Amino acid sequence: MEKICRNCKFWEQRVILECENKDYLGNCHCPKFVYCAWESNVERDGVGYWDEIGFDTGEKFGCIHFKEIK
Repeated sequence: MEKICRNCKFWEQRVILECENKDYLGNCHCPKFVYCAWESNVERDGVGYWDEIGFDTGEKFGCIHFKEIK
């Protein structure tokens, strides 16, 4: 199995109504990716983001925190 977002338990595909042909985008809910507006609490192997909405990833993006869907 390819270790990409589409195959990961943390990833959720998004439906973006205002963007046509973007059905390959999704959100990652990995606990290593944290919202940190005022204080950086990012771990060495994590990601911090400053937009409360989160961030998009493409379905073929992959990372070290991949967990296979069971």
